[in-house]
Parts: sequence; structure tokens; C-alpha cells
Amino acid sequence: MPGTEAQKPPRSFPAAAFLARLLRRREGLAAALACLALAAWMSHPLWGGVWFDAHEYSRYVLRSIEYLRDLRAGALFPRWAPDFYGGFGSPFFDFFPPGVFAATAPFAALGFSVTTALKLAMLAFTAAGALGAYEMVRRETGRPDAALVAGAAFAFAPYRFVDLLLRGDLAEYSALALVPWTILLYRELGRTSRERLPRTAFFAALCHAALLLTHTIIGQWATEAVFALVLLPAALDWLRGRRLRALAPFLALAGAFGLAAIYVWPALAEKGFAHFERVVGGYYVFSHHMVPAADYLKFDYYGFVGDFPPWQRMPFSVGRPLAFAAVVAVACLAWPRAWRTTLAGLPFWAGTAAFLYVMTPSAEWAYRWLPMAAYVQFPWRLLGLAAAFGAGAIGVTWAAALDGPLRPARWPLCLAAVALIVFDAQRFERVKAYYPADKVPQTVADVVAGGMDGTASADEHLPREASRPPAHPRDRLIVASPGVEARATQKSGTAYDVQVDATGPGAADLLVFDFPGWKARTIAGPAQATLGPSPQGLAQLTFPAAGHYEVAVSFGTTPVRTAAAALSLLTLLFLWPLLKALARWRVLAPRAAPEAAPAPPPAPSVQPSL
Repeated sequence: MPGTEAQKPPRSFPAAAFLARLLRRREGLAAALACLALAAWMSHPLWGGVWFDAHEYSRYVLRSIEYLRDLRAGALFPRWAPDFYGGFGSPFFDFFPPGVFAATAPFAALGFSVTTALKLAMLAFTAAGALGAYEMVRRETGRPDAALVAGAAFAFAPYRFVDLLLRGDLAEYSALALVPWTILLYRELGRTSRERLPRTAFFAALCHAALLLTHTIIGQWATEAVFALVLLPAALDWLRGRRLRALAPFLALAGAFGLAAIYVWPALAEKGFAHFERVVGGYYVFSHHMVPAADYLKFDYYGFVGDFPPWQRMPFSVGRPLAFAAVVAVACLAWPRAWRTTLAGLPFWAGTAAFLYVMTPSAEWAYRWLPMAAYVQFPWRLLGLAAAFGAGAIGVTWAAALDGPLRPARWPLCLAAVALIVFDAQRFERVKAYYPADKVPQTVADVVAGGMDGTASADEHLPREASRPPAHPRDRLIVASPGVEARATQKSGTAYDVQVDATGPGAADLLVFDFPGWKARTIAGPAQATLGPSPQGLAQLTFPAAGHYEVAVSFGTTPVRTAAAALSLLTLLFLWPLLKALARWRVLAPRAAPEAAPAPPPAPSVQPSL
């Protein structure tokens, strides 16, 4: 019969389909491996010496030594740095996020030196950032070539070099590497299947929590950006009756803060016990470090807002790739074939523009309106977040521009673009100097010998009762009042045994800074010894009666820390099951679409008689 051939289903070729899928996977795998190679090339200056001279000097080495010391002593979540301030100690890890040091610990456990372990951790974070930008754009566009350009653009963004090699802010650098993954997972909540929503929401919360645990300021601003990113899609999903999908981003946000509670809650609750007012005063007032918008487009500019020698100046340029992509995106909006794909990049362009705006002097009002925004100290650090969103914008714009006649040449053009990005970034790839091997601390003894560095520029982690750092390292462990003979033995960084012979009521100052968590347990004695702050902010033991005392003094938990740790553990154990249970809850089931009116029965056909 005529037309029968046209009604046959198209012939399928399973072998050809399989080869096509394999080719696509090989193409994506090759692009991902290229991202790893780019990450290794970007971070290769780290290996030019034992340790590199940057604004942070060797502070991250000191911090890692202290963190690893606490881990080896049995602290599952270190909070006290016992050798800072000449042995008086610091609650450094109670306020500074642990992500970098936790990532360094496995490499140190394998036998690498502290400096090598830190460098390997930075190589891993560099690769994670490039792969995150790659995967973020690949999921948006389905184009490995566009994803590779985005990965290169993020890895070689000017501020990434500044963060790693000039500032040496390894925590901020590492946190920025997690931003593309966080964006990707929250975006996935709007397009994954309902069956995969619980799993995707759990991993979004996990990645977001890792971001908060790696750098507080980047985590704070990324959280606000993610909230803005998901708000409109969630509202539209709710109006369309897809309630679980609408709630999933906010459940993931809540889960992220639950997972990160072990750090975030104590840091917020206990910052009143330290001099945190110092991080928002004087040199650190945010308004002193705003960026004139014109500096964004000074592509050959290597300057800094402030009086620094030429080798310490920092570029505030957005970089040529992002500026060029913005021009191409505007052109694509006028091209009927590309404007829809270009509009898909609107969330990335909006995020990039928002972060570039809030760094300019005209946005000072925002820092007084947004909660805790003044703690940013240096608004120009948000260039890293602009680079993360900008990488997505670059990738989507690439996919739009090469979706027409140029598509067959996409891979040669992609490789040429990556080569140009790498070449353009070479002027930012610099380390001013390397420390000699004998000047880099590697052990606890090196930290103690290093003097009085609290590894915080403003001494914001100094306990409240101590108005200033000690003038000299401690030369003993305990100082007793008249009538009290005291001896102390340090068992570990956070534990002391004290023996006292008192002729009457008296006191003895253990030469460590007092801070919530220090506790005294009287093992033997005529009465219970108590522990509190001395007028100088030291941990002071008070003995109410004459006699011989044996007291164990140690640093441990507080009710806030215990509750926060419990919340993080419960969230880790029950977030995914809770999300799966919500997915089965009938109240959150998608609303059924209204049934269409039944079609009228076909009219009977009348066959002509012969």
C-alpha cells in the first residue's frame, strides 16, 4: 500500500549507536584529561623550591604542622594550636576552617613532608577546580569542547594565580576550586529525574559543606549566590506543582549547614571570646579595598590598590577570555540560531556581573545590608567567585557561537582557544622567591623555635582576656603565687599534669592562654581545684585550701561544640534517608496534569459500492 514504507519505524543499528556513545565518552575523557594537564601546568611554579615566598609567608606550613600534631594526639577535630605564640597556644582551629589541613593530612600520612603534602593538596584542588568548571559547562551544554574552554578559563583566571602564588592564601584558593562543583550540583536539582533528586541534593549539601569548611568568607558569599541562583527556578517549580523539586535546593542548603555545623556553630558562638573586632577595623575595613571598575579591563595591568613594591602587586583584571566572551555573547543575541543557547548562560553572566559590581566603590551600601559582609576585609577577593561564574558564562557562550557553520571546526578552534588562554596567562605565573630549605619549618620544634607568630595578621584569634601577644616565648610551664609550690608536665599539646603543694589558699598560672574548653580535674587533694582566666588571660588554677594537689588540665569540648558535632553527625547519617522519605511522601508528589477532554469517536467511513 502506498505510504506503508513511510510508516515503518526507523531502522536501528545497535553497533553504530554503541560506537557513537563510545566516541562521545572518549571525547569527554580526553577533554577531562586535558583539564588535569592544564591544572598541573598552572600550579607548576609551586615546585620551584622547598616553599615559596608569598603574603602568607610560611604560615600554612606552621598551621599544618599544628593540625597534624593534634590529629596524631587523637583530636578528631583539632581546635587548639599549642605552639603558637611561643607555646602559649591559640584557639586557631576553632575559628579557621580545617579544609586545607584535612586535605593535607592524607598526603602527610603517606610519608610526605609537610611542605610536599601541602603542594600535593594544592595540585589536587587545582585539578578539582578545572574539572568542576569543565563538568559544570558540559552538563549545561553537552559540549566537551565548550567545557574544556571553560576549564582552562577558570584554571588560568588572573586572580587564581594571585591567590595561589602571590597571596599564598591556600584556603581561599582551595575553596574557590569547589565553587564550580557547588554550582553544578545545585543546577542539577532543577533538571535531574525525581528518582535522583535525593541523591543529588545530598551531594549538593556535601559539596557545599566542604566549601564552608574550607574558607568561611568564600563559603558565605557562595551561599548567598547559590540562594539567588535557585530562588526563581524553585518558585516556578512550586507554581507548577513540582513541590519536591522546589524544596530540594533549600533542603540541600539546610543540609550543608548541618554538615558544617561542627565548625560553623562554635566559630560563631565563641568569636566573642577572641579579638574578632580587629578583622573589621583599621587596614581591614572593606571600604579601603574596593576596586575601580576600570581596573577590570586593564589586561596588561599588574597593579594593586595600596603601597606595595612591584613584585607584590596584584592584577584586578577579569582577563581577556571573559571580556572577549562578553562581546561574543552580545553578538550572539542578535543571531537567531544562537540567541536561545546564549540566554541559557544568563545565570552565569548575572553571577559574574553581580560579583564584579559588589567589589566597586558604588556597592558599599551592600556590605552594610548583607549579614556579616564586612568580614570580607578585601572585596577584591570576590574576583575568584566572578571567575567561577565567568567560566560558566564563557563555556555557554562558546557553545552558542559554535553551534552553526563553525561547529565542524569546534575542536581545532577549542585547542587554539585553550593555547591562547594559557599563553595570555603567562604574565601572571610568577613566584617572587623561594625560602632556603633550612628556613622552612617542618617539625613542632621548628614551630616553637619560630618565635611568637600566631599566624593571623590581626591577632584576631588571640583570646579576649589577653590584650596583646606575649613579648617572649614561655620559658617555663607554670608560675605559682607565694605560698604555693607548683610543678607541671606537658603530656601533649593540649594536656598537662600539675602537682601543687600549698601552705594555704593560693593560685598558679599555667602558661597557656585561657579559652573555653580548658578544664581541670582534681585527681588528688584536700579540695577541688578550679580553673579560670588570670588578669593576663592565662589559665589560672585556684586552690581553696592547704595541701598536696594533683590536677590534670586538658583542652576539650564545650556544650556548643558537642551539640554542633552531634548535629553534623546526625545530618551525615540521616540527610539522605530523610530526602528519600520525602520523595515518597504523597504530599510532595507532583500534581497531576488536568486530563484532556476525550476525543470524539472517529466518524464511520462510508465505502462506495461497486
